[in-house]
Amino acid sequence: MYRYMIVATLLVALLFSAGTSAAAMTDADSPDTYFDFVKSIYNRHNKKTFDFLILELKTYIQLNPASDNIAEASYLLAEVHLEQGDWLKAFALYLKMMYIYPNSTMHTMAATQAHKIISTKSAFKKDLPRLAEIIDGDFTNDDPADRFYSYLGFLRDLGIPKLSAWSLNEYYHFVTAYVDDDRVEQVQRWVAENYETQGNYSAAAAAYLKYQKLYPVSEHLPEVRYEQAMLEYRKLKDYNRAVGVLTTIVDDYPSSSYAGPALFSRAEIRAIKLKQFDQAIADYRQLVTNMPEYEKAIDALFEIARINATKLKAYRAAVDAYDKAVELYPENELGVDALLRAADICSGKLQDFKGVAERYALIAELYPDHETAPLMLYKAGNICEKKTRDYGKAIEYYELLGVKYPNHEATSKAKTRIGKIRKIENK
Repeated sequence: MYRYMIVATLLVALLFSAGTSAAAMTDADSPDTYFDFVKSIYNRHNKKTFDFLILELKTYIQLNPASDNIAEASYLLAEVHLEQGDWLKAFALYLKMMYIYPNSTMHTMAATQAHKIISTKSAFKKDLPRLAEIIDGDFTNDDPADRFYSYLGFLRDLGIPKLSAWSLNEYYHFVTAYVDDDRVEQVQRWVAENYETQGNYSAAAAAYLKYQKLYPVSEHLPEVRYEQAMLEYRKLKDYNRAVGVLTTIVDDYPSSSYAGPALFSRAEIRAIKLKQFDQAIADYRQLVTNMPEYEKAIDALFEIARINATKLKAYRAAVDAYDKAVELYPENELGVDALLRAADICSGKLQDFKGVAERYALIAELYPDHETAPLMLYKAGNICEKKTRDYGKAIEYYELLGVKYPNHEATSKAKTRIGKIRKIENK
């Protein structure tokens, strides 16, 4: 009774002003009477009553979820949003009607309006066929929770940032309406994701923490903690907290698919943000040792080399890391880059020209089809000829160039160099 007191009071005033009999007022507390009132306001509304009408329609919908008029009330609310120019909310509400009230007489009208919106708004241009198929689909699943959850999935897949606040309200609606539904756990994750989409990063972090408190044994905890850590790292700039969260993943879930990403990200934060270079190298090495199949393991070796070369000035350790990348992942496309970087350090910092030649030649050996391979083989011979004075090795590389790449322009140069070396040796 209490929930209709305000509406009843308003109705009494209206009825008295219209000369309505006292007997008619006995129905003022019924949902039908309330809806009749709201509908009468809708039928004669103008711009000045938009806010009032929206509030009354929302109130009616919230108070009477089982009413026979609920679908029509939702449709009227969508129409008001559309009149206001808020076609995104209107579209979201039309689709909600179709999912939640599939057997309503308003279903066809909502579908018609939804089609009009997607066909005229550029935001839906790329996704028009898929959305049209959804609108024309079958929504008659008997279970209300299933239909509602499908609607939430639709909103999430739609991925329109301007509907983030709307989606968030719908997520919370599902959580409160179906508190015992197993899918509430997934929706709680969507809540955190939604806050992040809105740019409310502190709320998102709090929502991730809430999930962990509510579901302490969930199989999704490694993923949720990783998402939280990346949020702390990239958005909130709380690097120590991010490292702490990543550490729980590495320590508590070493077999999880998120252990590798967590270890790599922890090393990255330590290297780039916290300047903890030795700890970062240790993390990268742990990744390569414990998870050699992880897709970023070779990147970890590159990072070890980079830190040693640019931060610690440990040039030989840097070369060793690049060599390790080639040794462990010889078929990776980064192998050529690793050899070139190692050769560059050997040449510039270590003055190890033999090492330079060996790595250039290794490119032709391991990656014979790479576009730089012939030139690198020629350079290997040239270094042996002019830097190390190892003429035998120089001839070996030059002759190998002729065998492997007989038609390359560098081959004729190599033959010339061989001739000059022979003359020097015969003096």
